[in-house]
Amino acid sequence: MSELTIEHAGLLFEVEVLDYYPGHPAYISGPPEDCYPEEYEEIEYHISRVNLPDDSDLFIGDIDEDEFERLVLEAYKDSLLEY
Repeated sequence: MSELTIEHAGLLFEVEVLDYYPGHPAYISGPPEDCYPEEYEEIEYHISRVNLPDDSDLFIGDIDEDEFERLVLEAYKDSLLEY
């Protein structure tokens, strides 16, 4: 399990990565039984803490979930490169 700190929309999130699947590109060659579709990368995470500034009027529901997941994926892959 990996712990990350993500800043998004003026908020600071502490995120625990529970599982990561890197995905695989599609393979299209030869007979149909030897072909398979692309498998997209997936990440499972848990937001363990959100640090809100005192003057913040943002709500967690205002966060773009797709953008946040993209940031978590990017931060997780960056953390793997550091090792």
